[in-house]
Amino acid sequence: MARADLRVALGPGGEILEVPENKELLGEIQETPVLPPAVLLKLGAYYKGYSTNESLGNHLELAALLNIVNDPEIQEGVLEVLERTAAAAGRPLASPEASSDFWEDFFDCNSDEGTEKGGCCFCIRYIPFSNTNLGMLIETSQQKKPYYVIGVSPALASL
Repeated sequence: MARADLRVALGPGGEILEVPENKELLGEIQETPVLPPAVLLKLGAYYKGYSTNESLGNHLELAALLNIVNDPEIQEGVLEVLERTAAAAGRPLASPEASSDFWEDFFDCNSDEGTEKGGCCFCIRYIPFSNTNLGMLIETSQQKKPYYVIGVSPALASL
């Protein structure tokens, strides 16, 4: 659903405040799926086209890469390569269990201890504005709140 009202109550760092005027937006954010890595990489390339936006482009690409390596099949492949590489270099990893736990914590930002579900360090969502070709880029951590406006983007279909 596109946002008709462009007013948003923000706090420091672009945090979307939990106040009555943001209630509808906060609900919309929760219902909006996280952007997949392919879209984040496109957005990253788009923003890196202008030097002032390069840091946002780098950030979006990092989010994409962290989401990619958080895929369980990719994690397994990365662990196998790390173990083979370390052994070939004469520096085998301490134990498969220790290295697996270390890299699992690395991939999910050490945020799931006790649940071991996995997840992303930060997730990006796109909330379109109605009657425009623009929308907000909203970032959340794995814990879901708080939400931050990190940029305004052209419609994703136009990239």
